[in-house]
Amino acid sequence: MPPRPEFPAVATLRHVMNAQEAFYKKENRYGTLPELKSAGLLRLDVPFQARPFLRANYRFDLVVEGDSFRVTALPTGGGLRPFVGDDSGYIQVAEE
Repeated sequence: MPPRPEFPAVATLRHVMNAQEAFYKKENRYGTLPELKSAGLLRLDVPFQARPFLRANYRFDLVVEGDSFRVTALPTGGGLRPFVGDDSGYIQVAEE
């Protein structure tokens, strides 16, 4: 279990991954952050642009390539671990 300050990062990754799975079931492909938001699947309490967004001391980035996606959570400050999730459904500590 990640330390408490890392919970928001893991929860945000899970939210994006769940949105991707729902989008895939409807569109038969993975979507960009704006597409997920337009579909009503991505509800964030922070603004975001075409790809990256900042939340809870992390920078999140989503890359969609063909029939797969990868979402990363990179700490913006010290003492936190980076995380990555993808179309496998798993979230793990990313290699720095």
